[in-house]
Formats: sequence, structure tokens, C-alpha cells
Amino acid sequence: MTTKKFKVIVVGGGLSGLTVGHCLAKAGIEFVILEGRPEGEQLPGTTVTIWQQNMRVFDQLGLMDALYELNSPIEYKANLLPDGSILHKNRLPALSETLLGYKWTSMQRADLIQLLESRLPGRERLLKDKKVSDIEVHDDGVKVVCTDSSEFEGSIIMGADGVYSKVRRLLAKKKPTQGGATKKSRKSQIEASYAALFGAAPALPDTPRDTFFETHGPEMQMQAAVNSGVQYFAIYGKLPEATSERRTFTDADKEEFVRRFGEFHLIPGTKVADMVAKSTWAHMVLLEEGVVNVWYGDRVVLVGDAVHKMTPNLGLGYNMAVQGVTLLTNFLRRELLTTNGSEGLSTAVLNDKVFAPYQKERYKNAYAATDVSGTALRVAAWYKPLAKVVDKYIMPLINGDELLLKLLVLPILLDGVVLDFVEEKGFKAGTKKWKQARQTVSSG
Repeated sequence: MTTKKFKVIVVGGGLSGLTVGHCLAKAGIEFVILEGRPEGEQLPGTTVTIWQQNMRVFDQLGLMDALYELNSPIEYKANLLPDGSILHKNRLPALSETLLGYKWTSMQRADLIQLLESRLPGRERLLKDKKVSDIEVHDDGVKVVCTDSSEFEGSIIMGADGVYSKVRRLLAKKKPTQGGATKKSRKSQIEASYAALFGAAPALPDTPRDTFFETHGPEMQMQAAVNSGVQYFAIYGKLPEATSERRTFTDADKEEFVRRFGEFHLIPGTKVADMVAKSTWAHMVLLEEGVVNVWYGDRVVLVGDAVHKMTPNLGLGYNMAVQGVTLLTNFLRRELLTTNGSEGLSTAVLNDKVFAPYQKERYKNAYAATDVSGTALRVAAWYKPLAKVVDKYIMPLINGDELLLKLLVLPILLDGVVLDFVEEKGFKAGTKKWKQARQTVSSG
């Protein structure tokens, strides 16, 4: 099997896969994206947060201004008790901007996907309704076979196909030389201890547009914010027991979930039951958590939720995917420069110079982001009596959200990487210093 030019087959055309496409295009690397969903179909989703380390990357991709146009400005964060009373209110988004220079940005998931699709260089390289059935790995290339019998040949496969990654499962069956574990713990396998009900409803006229609401209470955490006149909400509830099995929830499951938390307030004056009754859609899913031990095999590498899945309460999941894709692009481009972009990267070089360093450098941050997200959810859900005392009585006194940001989240953000071959034209400096200095010169 031979191809004339190095080509990446990206499996998965969601947020992570589209981000891969943008980074590869900027690096001048050929690619095709295979997305399983047909044209026009979107999975339900609420809001996506883009933390500041990735605004640097989107600046390099020429998308920062467009993201700011989609941004729903949030000035305050208000933590509530189940009865709707305010536990603590702060200006966390403003603090993060002061520390890091860029705005804390959030937007509707569908709007972000539409932006990434519409601005993708070579939009024809995004192919939909392409469900992968098998992969073939050869000494000099790969082949992806889809359920419609179409086949795609390339140099490597990037699996950006989510927490239940088909590519990951196929990789495990073929058992090529694989990347070993960096750290083993309770999070070395994907499992879910919580479920979530995501939904949207028309925003009430008197609901503050500048406030992100978060309710804390027994076995649950809830979040709500308005974007473009729509009230988006997320309800995270503890499962009776943890599970590593994939699960689809029924209408009866959703109704029971709503009954369980129905009298709690999502926002002051509005209970869960009332909000769900007015919703235009509501979708219940598992909240998987974990970092897998194997991130790559011969000519196959995984990104995003396919290798690290975290609870969404801190908005770190997509941000960790962007960071992984950025670093992987840097390593891949660096090696391709030695071959003038030809097919000449051997499997050994890919494993040793691209995939292994990618896993080694990203594992620590991915693990930390998974851990801090899960811990923050459990404390807000009062998973132990001590957690309730800390969350309800101590955290408001010490500005707990700001402390969480500065001590646990900020180190992850400051460690962020950018594309090492594109100038940061819109670079913004905050009071904290980035580990990677401003990229001032485009190379290659």
C-alpha cells in the first residue's frame, strides 16, 4: 500500500475531529474527516466553554474573533442551595480574564460546530454518513472501511470518535505495538458514577443574562445559563452504582430523574420540574470519567474523549482535546519536515517521535483535568458529610471558586501549548505568565 503524500484519516467529525482538521490544514497536512452522522443531524448539546489557553490556539487558526462573536458574555457566577437561595456570588469569569488576558468564552455547541465546519479549509474533506466498520494497518499505510463499503487509504488514522471510540475498540482487537500506561489509578478505565440531563427552554424575561447559575446539594449539581434567549441547563445526578457499561436512558428513566430533583431550583424562582416541563428538548446521558492507558498503536492514534473523558462541570473536556490535537500536530509536522511531506515516515518513527511523546506530555494534564472535574462535582454534590460542610459553610467564606481556579485549574491552563509554527497575532497578556511564550514567528 502506498500513497503519494502523507495523509491523515480522521475518524469522527464532532468538535475534536473538526479541530484536528483545522490544525492539520494550518500545518499543510493532507486529511479527510469521516463523520458517522448524516448531513443535518446534530446531537443535542448545551454550551461549550473555551478556556483561555485555547483562545491562543484559535487566534492562530484565525477563529478567535468569530468565537468572541458567538460568546454569551457572563460576568457573574452564582452558587445556589436547592431552595434557590444564593450561597455565594462571584466574578470568576472576570478574574480569569485578569489572570490570563483572554475572555472566558462560552457558546452554544451547535454554533461552534457550525463555525468549525463552515470555516474548515477544504470543506469537501468532511464526509458525513460514514460509519467505520473496520481498519487495516500495514507497514506503509492504513485503510478505513465504512459500513457503506466505501474505503479510504492514508498514512495514519486519528480516532476522534468519542468516549465509545470505534477506532479504540478496533485497535485493541488488532493488538499492534501500543502505547503503555503512564499512570494507573481508579481513573485508568472509563466508568460513570453520575448521569446528566441536558436541556433547553425559552429563557424567562427576568432571568439575568450575565450570570451563570450553579446549584449544589445532595447527590446532585446543576448548572444553567442563558445564550441567545435560550435557557440551557444541565443536571448531574449520582447513579445508584458506578458502571462501565454503555447505557441508553428511556423516557421513564428521565421522568424518574426529574422527580428525584424536581423540587430543587435551577435558578432562583424556577424549579427543575418547571424548567423541564417548558423545555424544547431534554436528553439524558451517562457522565463517563477516566483516562485510558493506551493512546496509540501502529499508525493509529486517539484524541479527545477517545482517551480522556471528564465530567463537564468545569468545561475542561473539549479544552483538553484541543490541547492534545495541537501538540500532536506539532510533533507530526516536525517529523514530516524531514521528509518534505512524503510517505516516508516509518511506523517506528511515528510511534517513537510522534505518538509516544504526545501521550507522555498530555497524560499528566489530562489526568489532572479529569481528577479536578470529578472532585469538584462530588464536593458540590455533597458526596460525604464533610463535603457538605466544606461546600456550604467554608467555601463561601474563602471565595472557594476563586481558590479552585487559582490552585487547581490555573496550573492546567498555564501549561497550555500552542502551534509552534504560527504567529499569535492577537496575543493577550494577563497577570500570570504562560509556560509557553508567545509564538512570534511563523516557521516552515
